[in-house]
Amino acid sequence: MDSLVDNANLITEYLKPGSLILARHRITELKQINMKRFVFALFFLTTVFSCQGQHGNGALSSGGSSTVLTANEFKTKIAQKGVQLVDVRTAREFASGHISGAKNIDAMAPGFENQAGSQLDKNQPVAVYCRSGVRSARAAGTLRRMGFKTVYDLKGGYLAWMAQ
Repeated sequence: MDSLVDNANLITEYLKPGSLILARHRITELKQINMKRFVFALFFLTTVFSCQGQHGNGALSSGGSSTVLTANEFKTKIAQKGVQLVDVRTAREFASGHISGAKNIDAMAPGFENQAGSQLDKNQPVAVYCRSGVRSARAAGTLRRMGFKTVYDLKGGYLAWMAQ
């Protein structure tokens, strides 16, 4: 019964002069708030689902595979004969410290594909790392698309390597 009285009071309130304008304004505010929530939710979901594929197993690649390894696993792999170690950070980052034996090929530089294609053997395993794992995931995907057979990616990047 109380809700019926509340509804009657609301109707009475909206029938007063000027109340209809306020009601329309309130509806407009609610629509704007809902639109903001919708846009935020859409952005959030897009970000979550787009990031999930960054450290895949190479299922989308043409004939190659990419494996994300922990720092200890990465250390074991790069110790194996024939594994090409690539630091995909900038030259400045590389100069500030890198894993011994690594080549520096900046993944964000315009000539990354050309450099990788000319300096690396597509038939030998390639181990890539960056600072935290984001750029190396992109580089691993690029290398797989270029036809590299096996690509290893250091999970957590150089930060994880230094923390071990």
